[in-house]
Amino acid sequence: GNVSTLSLASLGVSEPSVALSEDGQAVVSWLQQGSGQSTVESVIFSNGQGSLPTTVSSTGVTVSSPKVGIGSNGQATLAWAEADSSGNLCSIQTATASVDSGWSAPLTLASTCHSQVSLSVNSLGEALAGWGDLDFLTGKGVYAATRDASGVWSDATELTPPAYRQYLPAFSLGEDGTA
Repeated sequence: GNVSTLSLASLGVSEPSVALSEDGQAVVSWLQQGSGQSTVESVIFSNGQGSLPTTVSSTGVTVSSPKVGIGSNGQATLAWAEADSSGNLCSIQTATASVDSGWSAPLTLASTCHSQVSLSVNSLGEALAGWGDLDFLTGKGVYAATRDASGVWSDATELTPPAYRQYLPAFSLGEDGTA
């Protein structure tokens, strides 16, 4: 296929994430860095055509670990960690999109300082987001929240208590909704 440039070459780009639906729609997201701050950017592809790159996260913050998934209904989901410039106001954010409507405003899943996010979306559009941290000294717990097929997110649940070197969670969501 054809190769497309999705981001500005003059800025730092990292942490790409790609999801492909059963009907061939695709979503690409990445971390765009510049001037000491970063944003989550995304492009949605349908019928071989890509949208313009869109900033999905808030601006004026630092983001990390963007992950994207897409259901067979064409609804894409993004999840990422976000912190203000002081590093004190932290959160786990999510947004949804379709080819027709573009990205929703970010939704806060948790007001917590974690840096590693995992996301799994099944074909029904149900989602499981989990997060941990690379804090080797104090350790933090691993948390998760789920979204049902109607788009409603659960409250975050602590899966493990804080512990040393507990990070980089990986989750998978089955077609029957089990994790």
